[in-house]
Amino acid sequence: MRGPGKWTPPKQLPKGRTWESMRSEFELGISIFTTFWNGPIGRVAIENPDMNDLARDRMPSDLPSPQLVQPFWFGEPAYKSTGWYTRGLPELTETQRLQEPERDSDVWRRWNRVHRMSPGPERARLRSRSFPGMMNDPAPVAPGKDLAAAIRHYFASPKYTDLAQRTQKEYDKHIAYFQKKMTHLLPRNVERYHVISWHSAWAKKETPHAANYRLTVMKILMEHAKDMGLRTKEMENPAKGIKAIEYEKQDRKPWPQDKIEAYRRTAEDRSLLVIEMCIGTGQRIADVLKMKWGDIQDSGIVLPQNKTKKDLRVPLTSHLSIALSNTEKRSVFILTNYRATGPWSYPGASDGVMKIRLQIGAEAYDIHALRHTTATELCLAGADDETIAAVTLQSPQMVQHYTRTVRQKVHALRSKDFRD
Repeated sequence: MRGPGKWTPPKQLPKGRTWESMRSEFELGISIFTTFWNGPIGRVAIENPDMNDLARDRMPSDLPSPQLVQPFWFGEPAYKSTGWYTRGLPELTETQRLQEPERDSDVWRRWNRVHRMSPGPERARLRSRSFPGMMNDPAPVAPGKDLAAAIRHYFASPKYTDLAQRTQKEYDKHIAYFQKKMTHLLPRNVERYHVISWHSAWAKKETPHAANYRLTVMKILMEHAKDMGLRTKEMENPAKGIKAIEYEKQDRKPWPQDKIEAYRRTAEDRSLLVIEMCIGTGQRIADVLKMKWGDIQDSGIVLPQNKTKKDLRVPLTSHLSIALSNTEKRSVFILTNYRATGPWSYPGASDGVMKIRLQIGAEAYDIHALRHTTATELCLAGADDETIAAVTLQSPQMVQHYTRTVRQKVHALRSKDFRD
């Protein structure tokens, strides 16, 4: 929206947007901001990026320049230049500045996750989130002694930063709950009976699985709080030793053939290719996303075997061959991210598959069940356990677990052949 004379339309509008809708959204943003700033309020704090010239032209004359701060000044391991427009309040001061990671390291990339976020329906919302450390530190609370301090310190520690991205994401879901409900608590005051009561309430309000996972995360946070000195050495971890709630687990089901066909008719590009690679190779989604074009050799894809340390070549299925031939080689990775700078992320792949699942009514069958689907297809085709294990790289016990629902059908069909 900038250029000679201002309000110059862009050469290409964002997907799904019109010039009128963009101007309307801009006007709404101006109205919200100025309404808050001009309100009869003595103390005002508005978080907003440094404005462009179009927005500055519409601002009140008494609006000061923003104070630009970084989340890592407040114990949050992240980069995101954040502007604060304040009136009647002192400027924010650093409370827990973290040491910055080495540039281009894995930790540095995680700190830049806001800027490196892949395009998607949740991108705008996730990029606009405020960091709890920055929001809580100016408040008049006892510094460094509550659960909020333990969480900030944990996020900056190797105990968290060295976790796999997927594990971090799972932990984040439950830590977000603690940040919303319990940051005012002092870890030294949390007793075992408190945690038992919470655990039971979580299971009733959500699910036993979620309650058990949240209990695990609380145990980790309380152990970290103890390491920080927020609980004495004599104090036991109040979340340790509490029995997990038992419940009947729902096994993943293999995708029915009609859902696979519906998916193939509906999906395209990466969303189609990722499914064909999961079914065609029988590998975990995390391993599929790491596969490179160089792994394709002699009409097959080479897979490493952890047990024998030898490579295994799995022939390409016809569906996978077609999907690969229709895919442009934009990166060394077969499934690459939007900018072709690395592999497609797990959240991006999961979201892409979920869109198609919702369209075809396949919510009950997730991306992880595709490995189950591969084992089932091979079993129905007459492959023995050794052959299935060689493709899926699973133990014989796991192969039997994945295929137990179709074994009776296979045996019944064979017995019919004998009787005929």
